Amino acid sequence: MNLKVRIYLENEKHSSFMGVGVLWLLEGVATCGSIRQAAGDMNMSYTKAHQILNNLEESLGRTVLERHRVLNPALFSSPYPL
Repeated sequence: MNLKVRIYLENEKHSSFMGVGVLWLLEGVATCGSIRQAAGDMNMSYTKAHQILNNLEESLGRTVLERHRVLNPALFSSPYPL
């Protein structure tokens, strides 16, 4: 016999929006500082992680993560000095 327990939060539409997986994702982002890296560590696509976080923020009605676009300087390097 197995006992299984699922804990999650529901919004007013009775749709779950935050369970342990969302907490793990947030913890991963806090640890590595990157949604992409945290998603990869969980074998999840960046797009899926982004959708989960957007759903969380929409359900809570507030921003949970401040997002910054990080550009890779190697993409913009040039052999020609400016």
